[in-house]
Amino acid sequence: MKSNVVCQKDIAEELGISVNTVSHALRGLSDISEETIQKVRDKAVELGYVPNSMAIKLKSGSSKTIALIYDNLTNPYFTIMASKLSSLIKKNGYDTIIYPCQSNYEVDAKLLNDLIASQVDGVLSFLDFDEKIVDTKAFKSIPVVLVGRLSKYNITSVYSDDLNGGVLIGNYLKKSGCKNVLFVAPAHIEASSRRYKGLCKIYPNSKSLYFTEGEDEGRVIDEIKKSNIDAVFAFNDSIACMINREIKRQQLNIKIVGFDSIYSELPFFYELTSVKHDFDKLVDASVNELFNRIKLNKESFNYETKRIMIPVTLHIKEENGL
Repeated sequence: MKSNVVCQKDIAEELGISVNTVSHALRGLSDISEETIQKVRDKAVELGYVPNSMAIKLKSGSSKTIALIYDNLTNPYFTIMASKLSSLIKKNGYDTIIYPCQSNYEVDAKLLNDLIASQVDGVLSFLDFDEKIVDTKAFKSIPVVLVGRLSKYNITSVYSDDLNGGVLIGNYLKKSGCKNVLFVAPAHIEASSRRYKGLCKIYPNSKSLYFTEGEDEGRVIDEIKKSNIDAVFAFNDSIACMINREIKRQQLNIKIVGFDSIYSELPFFYELTSVKHDFDKLVDASVNELFNRIKLNKESFNYETKRIMIPVTLHIKEENGL
C-alpha cells in the first residue's frame, strides 16, 4: 500500500527537478534562485509536505531537546518552574520533554537509559541522581543541572538559600511572639535539613516532623496538640495549605508559614507568609548553565561543577498573617 506521506521526492517529481534541489530550496540555501525556492515552497504547501523535524535534528548531530525531570507536578511550585523553564528553553531553540520519575525520589539507571535513547542534548532535574550512576560514562555523556536542589554528588546545582529562608521564618515567628515551633517536611528531600537548620538558629529547641508520601495531616495535628505547638513552618506552601485546612476545621489557633511564596506567581493561590525566591533568577541561572555545559560538552567532558545559590526574601501576609 502506498504511503500518503508526502516526501521531498514527490515535490521533485511534480516540478521535474532533483531531490537535492528541493532540499536546498526548502532550506533557502543561496545556491538556489529565489524563483525556484518559491516554486518549491508553493508546491510543498499544495501537496501537504511536512518536514521530518527529528530526522533534520539528528542529521545535525543534535536532537534539540532538553529533558525536564520531576516527581510531583501536583505541587504548584513544579508547575510554575516547568512552565518558565520550558518557555526559556524554547527561546533558545530547543524543545522540552518532561519525564516523570517515581523511583525512590532519585533518577535511576532505567531513566538514564531512556534519556540516552531519546538522544536529549541536556537534562534539568528537580531530583538528584542515584549514586550508582553518577560516575558512569553514560551519565557523564549528558550535560546535567540540578534545579532547586543541592546535589550530594559532583553535579552542578542551582538552588535557593534554604538556610537563610529558615532564619527569616524564625525571626518572623519570634517577632510574632511564637514560643513552640514545629517544622514539617518530606523525609526524602535534602533541602529539608537546611531549612530546619536555619530555623534552629532562632529556635534551637524547635521540633521537626518528617513524613513519607501518602501520609495525611493527622500526625501533624497530633504533634501540635501533644507538644503545645503555636506555629508550624511547612517545607512548602502546598504542605502549609494542607495543614492549615485541618487546623481551621479543628478551630486551632496556630500560625502557619511556608516556603516558595506560590501566591507571588499565582494570585488565586491561598496567601500565606512564606519564603520567597526569585523564580525567574532560578530559571535563568539553571537554563544558562545548562546551555553553557551543552556547548562545552561538544568540546570536552571536563567542565567545572558549580553551586549557584539564589537569595531569598520573606513575603509577609498582611493583617494577622497565617
